Amino acid sequence: MTTAQLLELWHEHPAHSHLAKLATWQLPGDESRMVQEFHDAIVGLELQWTAARIGRMEARYAELGLDERKELVLLQQHKQKLKESLQGEES
Repeated sequence: MTTAQLLELWHEHPAHSHLAKLATWQLPGDESRMVQEFHDAIVGLELQWTAARIGRMEARYAELGLDERKELVLLQQHKQKLKESLQGEES
């Protein structure tokens, strides 16, 4: 979806003029740093969701079936990879 298509979806909304301004706003600074910050923000959100899911599953670990226990292990591995992704990008 392009920026123009997205703005068109909000055409009738009172916030449309503000969104249009933001869409054309040129942010100062290094573009690669902004990309990195955006990446870290998205990974951070996924990390929070994954940690919350793991917490809910661990709270009822005794009730989990085999498939859910496998999922828990996969989620724990995924959480570690997400953390490494953040740490790897900081260097």
